[in-house]
Amino acid sequence: MFWSISLLALAPAVLACPDHTRSSRSLVSRATGAKDWNYTDPSSWGSIKPEYAICSSGTMQSPIDLPANNFSNTHAPTFKYSATVAGELTNWGYGPSFALNETNGKDYSGNPSFTADGTTYYLIAWHTHTPSEHEISGTSYPAELHLVHGTSSGTVAGVIGIPLTASSISSPFFEQFLGSVPSTTSESHVELDEVYMGLALCEAGNLESYWTYKGSLTTPACTEGLRWWVSGTPMGLSKRQMSKLKGVSGFSSRGVQKIIAQALSV
Repeated sequence: MFWSISLLALAPAVLACPDHTRSSRSLVSRATGAKDWNYTDPSSWGSIKPEYAICSSGTMQSPIDLPANNFSNTHAPTFKYSATVAGELTNWGYGPSFALNETNGKDYSGNPSFTADGTTYYLIAWHTHTPSEHEISGTSYPAELHLVHGTSSGTVAGVIGIPLTASSISSPFFEQFLGSVPSTTSESHVELDEVYMGLALCEAGNLESYWTYKGSLTTPACTEGLRWWVSGTPMGLSKRQMSKLKGVSGFSSRGVQKIIAQALSV
């Protein structure tokens, strides 16, 4: 198998990770309990059970290696991220995970959102991976933030990926919650009433440079067909913040996959 970025307007992509499924509390939350897969040998995921077969046989699997400075210029996202959000902070077993409350207990239409190609994607949840899942010309980052978006009813449809790197200054976004993240073995749920998501975009250059492509979930069942947007500007965390993040995280990078050129689309 091989992949090409000849169409780096790469398209609708994917979710990656915690099982962001709707809970009885009208939240999108991670699945708790033991998983039947791990990061020891991701290449074996496809053989664990039939539902995971596409992890091995798929042609649009994520994450991938992206070409430095060769950014996309189509499918540009326009953001509406001014509102603060409330939700539930947990640890998905490998790092911080935050599930947003539904708006008025009904849907996600009042949450931060972005529009691309006439479709609106509403923020449902976010989580981190350590180290980064996407690589840039063969180089990985210490961590990656995934902002999971979907329809107003909560069906996942696209993900914003933001590389996280070491910086001489602190991240105002991470400073909002980093001291409250449970450990990797904890089942604790921390309610947060005001998280300003606009800080994440601001610290990532508002995605003025980005890559976008068709991909998949980066964890089983590796479902394909969602759209990824990956920021060309990494978010910086101070040495103290990066140490705290790593202290509540475990290795959670699948490793870059290969995409068949015919699977790419503008």
